[in-house]
Amino acid sequence: MDTGYRTVEVLMSTYNGEINVGRQLESVLSQTGVQVHVTIRDDGSTDGTVALLRAYEEKYPSRITVHEGLNVGYKHSFLNLLDLAESADFYAFSDQDDVWEHNKLDAAISMIGSRSRVLYVSTLDIYNAHMEMLSSTTLSQNSPSIYGAFSRHRYAGCTYVFDRKLKESVSIFSHLDIPDESMPSHDSLIARCAYSCGEVVVDENAYIRHIRYPSSV
Repeated sequence: MDTGYRTVEVLMSTYNGEINVGRQLESVLSQTGVQVHVTIRDDGSTDGTVALLRAYEEKYPSRITVHEGLNVGYKHSFLNLLDLAESADFYAFSDQDDVWEHNKLDAAISMIGSRSRVLYVSTLDIYNAHMEMLSSTTLSQNSPSIYGAFSRHRYAGCTYVFDRKLKESVSIFSHLDIPDESMPSHDSLIARCAYSCGEVVVDENAYIRHIRYPSSV
């Protein structure tokens, strides 16, 4: 049923994340003020991640689509998701083990407003594995610009929300055939593209509990 809400396609890459991915999926599916669909590409997990994802897909068949892939590394995996994505008004990347505040996507879309070919980025609240807050990131102190995007990338892809036109502009990156060790990160590529042919909006508010685990990739 059409709710009248803006549609958001959330792109998640998973790898051996069975312990925490369910919690993150619940926080994504609980977003308010938007209509969310999640496309997941598993990057060759060897634990029970795929079985868990398939259970969620069966529970939410209209809201979750799971793709199983070979292990290509998180950079290529996230870029491959641009090809796998369903059509939507906006797109967002998601890590497998964070926790989103319920208004994360709605706040991003409100800040984007009527802009076109735009990338939204925000700060993060960083937690440890025991859900104890460690710190918050800041972005405005360094005057984010195209020069910074090419010299020292500081944006976290898990905060990204971008519109359909920017998604179309960056989809060419999904076909880059570059060894993983030489490959720029998906988030740096998209930020550079946004600064080059569109616009970047920076939100100093944090809507993600970004959790650092000893085994995080």
